[in-house]
Amino acid sequence: MLTNPDELRRRAQEHSAEDLEFRRHVRDHHISDHPLRERVAELLGGIDCRECANCCRETRVPINEAEIRAIAAELKMTPWEARRLYTETGEEAGEILIKQASDQCVFLDSGQCLVYGARPEPCRQFPAITLHADVLGNRMSSVCRQASICPVVYEALEEFKHTTGFHPRKRHA
Repeated sequence: MLTNPDELRRRAQEHSAEDLEFRRHVRDHHISDHPLRERVAELLGGIDCRECANCCRETRVPINEAEIRAIAAELKMTPWEARRLYTETGEEAGEILIKQASDQCVFLDSGQCLVYGARPEPCRQFPAITLHADVLGNRMSSVCRQASICPVVYEALEEFKHTTGFHPRKRHA
């Protein structure tokens, strides 16, 4: 499975026009995405995401006060200290984000999460593609975006294209 973040991003970018065409194909042909979600679940069950940690390098994570308190407890500090040291204000009114350091989550150290036991909900749910729920992460547009971050989603999406019989139109340079 491809896990190099730069190569994954490059390949996903190369497939962006194809992915848009595929999304339209799925919609126009009323193809169920359930097999895709099943494959993502299957692949996620067979790997330890902590070995990859691409999502920790590529996403910004919103956090709430309860999650700040949990992280503070995990780090044995006060919530005020945790908030001051590890969060920043987002672009949305009232939005609090985990800080980034060197283009990755401030809690990522040598590929490992320093607060794994207290990681926020978005971290626990990523890639947010579920089998039996109608959630934002299940939308094909979200899946295609996540393919540039998550090797599991990338592999499952490419397999799904093949199993549906999708053939992209040839593009002329």
